[in-house]
Amino acid sequence: CPTIVYPRLTVPFLTVYRFYLMTAHCFAQVVPGRADWDALTPSDRNVPLGSYGKSAVLVIDVQRQCSVRGEGVWADLQPSDSPYFFDKLDSMVTNIAQLLRCARENRVKNEVVYTYVEALTSDCRDASLDYKLSGGPSRPLLVPKGSPRAQILPQIKPEADDILLPKTSCSVFQSTNIDYVLRNLGVKHLLVVGQLTNQCVESCVRDAADLGYLVTVVEDACVALSEEDHITGLKNMAGFARIITTTDVLMELADSPCSADTDRETKTDVVAAPASAQTSVGVLNALPEIECNYKYFLPSKMEFSGDQFGLGQALLHSLRVMDVGMLRYVTCDVGGQIRSKS
Repeated sequence: CPTIVYPRLTVPFLTVYRFYLMTAHCFAQVVPGRADWDALTPSDRNVPLGSYGKSAVLVIDVQRQCSVRGEGVWADLQPSDSPYFFDKLDSMVTNIAQLLRCARENRVKNEVVYTYVEALTSDCRDASLDYKLSGGPSRPLLVPKGSPRAQILPQIKPEADDILLPKTSCSVFQSTNIDYVLRNLGVKHLLVVGQLTNQCVESCVRDAADLGYLVTVVEDACVALSEEDHITGLKNMAGFARIITTTDVLMELADSPCSADTDRETKTDVVAAPASAQTSVGVLNALPEIECNYKYFLPSKMEFSGDQFGLGQALLHSLRVMDVGMLRYVTCDVGGQIRSKS
């Protein structure tokens, strides 16, 4: 049997071949039927923090470059040029500080992630084209590596074990490895705060929703240049996230006390059980079996096409969204994230 060699794994070609062919027959077992989708409404987004996996507070662009009078993008502007922004800035920072404090009290169930504008190079050559074109010479959007303008505001400064991700694009999902990091952390629910509501916050929320995260936007912990921009951003995000206030979030966090018990219920509607933190053979064999019916193909009947490859990618995405930690009877390492057992 020929072998396919990848940078991180070596698997028999026949195994990969068969996996993608299985996909067409097992994919319908993984995702909801069309009738289920039709029954969904925006109210189904109202999932409280802590009730669907681990959460992360994501703070966007609250830094000297973007949030301090006379610095960065505000270098040649006055507060009177954007009165709404500066009227709401202090309350936004205060609300973010409250959310961070509560999240850090329960590190078992919450992570704290900051993203901020900063290039990986001193001349910002790695920044996106849009960032290079934005702002103008008097107040450039670019922030060189190591610049003081990349510093988070001291009122909400990062603490030990918080995660910091410098970005060079509007959406943090486009210029950082945040998706990889969040999945490794087991985060399923994002609590998004920061600025600007209708720009970097909205771009992040749209990407996060498409990648399979539940998203909550804290409307009074975000700010835009004008009230109209703020409201427009919230309306746009309502199709991708639930929009609530800081008070709502604090009440939810109060209802989710810190607990060392992180065990989750075994899912009954997926093709595999969540993997245990332990990896001994005995533990793996003790995992509950959840049946997935698919048609077995003999080698003589195998066919392969680009359509089947696409179905395979769709299946992998569904498995990750459903927190599947292990595939039984599949002998390839799927994307480096789902353990396999033959």
